[in-house]
Amino acid sequence: MVLVELLVITTTTVAVFVTALSYLILARVILQLFASDESPVFEFCYAVTEPVVSTVRSALSRVGSLADSPLDLSYVATFILLTIMRLMLPSITELF
Repeated sequence: MVLVELLVITTTTVAVFVTALSYLILARVILQLFASDESPVFEFCYAVTEPVVSTVRSALSRVGSLADSPLDLSYVATFILLTIMRLMLPSITELF
C-alpha cells in the first residue's frame, strides 16, 4: 500500500514537472519572437529548457533529412515527447 502511494506521488510530481517544462518551452518560443535575449525571463526559460531541447536537437541532427533543414524542429519534437510522457504517466499507476 505504501509503495502504491509512493508511486502515485512520484508520477504526479513527474507529471507536474513535465507540464511545467512544456509551458516553459512554449514561453521560450514566444519570448524568442518578441523579447530580447537579455531579458531575465528569457534567460530563465533558456537555462531550464536548453538541456532538454539540445538533447532532442542533437538526436534530430542525426536524421539525414532533418540535418540540413533550415527549420529548428527541436522545440516541436520536445513538446510532443513531453506530451506523450505526460499522457503515459497515469497508466503507470494503473498497473498497481
